[in-house]
Amino acid sequence: MEHGSIIGSSVSMSNLDVRDEVNEEIGKIVANDHTSNVSKYPVDEIRVGLEFTCIEDAKKFYNDYAFKMGFSIRKQTHYKARKQDDAITSITYCCSKAGNSKPTSQEKSEQQNSQGTHTPQKDFPNRRTNCKAHIVLKIDDRGKWVITVFANEHNHELIASPSKTRFFRSHRNITKEQKDLIHMLNEQNISASQIMSFLEVKEGGRHNTQFIRKDLSNEVVEKNRKLIGIDVASALNYFRKLQRKDPLFFYAVDVDDQERARNIFWVDGRSRMAYEHFGDVITFDTTYMTNNYSIPFTPFIGVNHHFQSIFFGCALIRDETANTFCWLFETWIKAMYGKHPKAIITDQDPAMKKAIEIVFPTTVHRCCQWHVMRKAKEHFNVLYSSKDGFENNLKECINNSLTMEEFENAWAIMLDKYQLHENNHLRLLWNIRHQWVPVYFRDTFFANMSTSQRSESMNAVAKIWLDSHTSIFKFVTQFEKMSNNQYEREDMEDFMTKDEEPTLWSDDPIEKDARSIYTRTIFSEFKAQLRATTGYKLVELEKDKLYKISSISQPSTSRQRMCTYTITVVRSEDIVSCTCKLFEFYGLLCAHALKVMHHIEVYSIPPRYVIKRWIKNAKKGTSTNSLEMSDGSLFCRS
Repeated sequence: MEHGSIIGSSVSMSNLDVRDEVNEEIGKIVANDHTSNVSKYPVDEIRVGLEFTCIEDAKKFYNDYAFKMGFSIRKQTHYKARKQDDAITSITYCCSKAGNSKPTSQEKSEQQNSQGTHTPQKDFPNRRTNCKAHIVLKIDDRGKWVITVFANEHNHELIASPSKTRFFRSHRNITKEQKDLIHMLNEQNISASQIMSFLEVKEGGRHNTQFIRKDLSNEVVEKNRKLIGIDVASALNYFRKLQRKDPLFFYAVDVDDQERARNIFWVDGRSRMAYEHFGDVITFDTTYMTNNYSIPFTPFIGVNHHFQSIFFGCALIRDETANTFCWLFETWIKAMYGKHPKAIITDQDPAMKKAIEIVFPTTVHRCCQWHVMRKAKEHFNVLYSSKDGFENNLKECINNSLTMEEFENAWAIMLDKYQLHENNHLRLLWNIRHQWVPVYFRDTFFANMSTSQRSESMNAVAKIWLDSHTSIFKFVTQFEKMSNNQYEREDMEDFMTKDEEPTLWSDDPIEKDARSIYTRTIFSEFKAQLRATTGYKLVELEKDKLYKISSISQPSTSRQRMCTYTITVVRSEDIVSCTCKLFEFYGLLCAHALKVMHHIEVYSIPPRYVIKRWIKNAKKGTSTNSLEMSDGSLFCRS
């Protein structure tokens, strides 16, 4: 792998800033477009001997005639003069149903790649009927194109209904003026479907529009494909500009052997500094929206000491292969000074799993429960509706089991109850249970990151700032705005934590101690746990060593259940350990432990139960290597 430097972006204006310009341009384009498609020749006069000044006029004339009659045309043959200029002297346009239907090369390939000797061959639509209708145009000595042959016998039904004829390929045409309007609107993040709706209104209805939505989408994609090189260069220039303002700004580009960008990664200095304090747990999700070039937007996300989502970098990747993920993860680790996360949450992706095993061998990898259950719902909708109580039973089994043994027993009971032992998707979920079921991760610190809430909330935030129909440059600039908005929220919460003192719920000294330690958000969570202690009763099994905690009241709904928790105490080491594992997973004492601590007269939080990432001064102290970044750019060829 070679290393070097590069990267860039391109500016964008908000819809409000350009609205007047856009409206003015639309007026010009609409005015021009009304006169751009008027035929110079009455189609009723088609005959041998009819002359045209250019071949474009001749083709348009025959196509207009075909539209009126109810068929489509295509170029069949052309002949060139045996002269030095090699000019075309004759062209034949035929009915699109001329000749015999043959599978395209792609269709042939699909057939050849069919698995198994008994796989039925694909039925290809028979669009051609060997129709003989055509015209021949030849150029004369005056430079005029003349119809020399006009054959008008069709061997198929004509579709003389304009509302249907417009679907023929030769009658689907986007004029230059329409293309200009489409691209101008698309640059303002107006979707293809919205543009199509606007053009349909402009033309007086869908039936008057000379192209379909797929044509419009293809036009946008093709234009963007041509612009991608320019777009990437603009993004790299913008990165260099950011780097001049922020010396810790880091970016990297992975290019192919033709020097074309495949993958782009960037992260600003503040995110790199934040990672030192809050980089113990991250989520990495490739299921976010893609941009105009169908390149997935893949952010690295964590949570700060206010339990707010924060970005630890972002990437636009060309594909989702193990090699691409390896490049991205290795680049990201370089940007983060070589510090690996302790835990990572991702969607279900075999290639990503393989890359994590290679790049993060000691990191605990958990599949996002939200993604797993969302996929499961596609398979279980029928079961949810046909088997009363199954959905609740499944969720309770997954979310409420305290131990692996309890989960596995509950799963077996559920299969028996609903007779689902042969359900293939349940079997699949069972086989990969160690990758996603919460009970298998209770001993690992995940900062209480609810995979569903984190993914859903960040998707919602991203949709406010980013649009799937935008350019790479726009992604870069909008992502910067989105990040700055997140920083503003963090700064505000830092201020509120220092400026306001939360009210106390009780006279318990441990609550006052917690208020002096934690940020407002985390203290609010602690206070909720302290309040919950009133709903539990305590049984002392062994003084100062072993206790059982259980709910005072019976469950109020069928989905709730009576739970009993065991708390182990080691006074000499300030250990108060609960079987619910909330501290191990969240880093905050649970109500059960607090109940026992009050009973044994512990009125302050033992230092071992104060995690720095949740305290007010979580960002105090920075390692020296944060200030030792030589070159914040990386150019890779692989």
